[in-house]
Amino acid sequence: IAMRAPRLSHDEFDAHWRDQHAPLALRHHAGLCGYEQLAVEGALTANAAPIDGVALLHFPSHDAFAQRFYDSDAGRDAVLADTRQFLDLARCEAALMSEYCVSS
Repeated sequence: IAMRAPRLSHDEFDAHWRDQHAPLALRHHAGLCGYEQLAVEGALTANAAPIDGVALLHFPSHDAFAQRFYDSDAGRDAVLADTRQFLDLARCEAALMSEYCVSS
């Protein structure tokens, strides 16, 4: 769950995330097989948390996630430095999930 830095508007956050961070993430997350940014346009329920977006990083296996999350120490440092520019890291949340396709 992505929460923007307090000094940014939602539109400024979204522009940085899309135009600056996405190319950087795609360059340095070596094991990725898919990357999605879901920008939150508004809450549909009362009292919902003010979430700005959700990032979905897809890896083909747990090993790719564990061993190839970054291409190098320099790549890790570049991605982390950029996240500090537009995210409120103390308020962001992450979860490790699996995907299962169900057909009828």
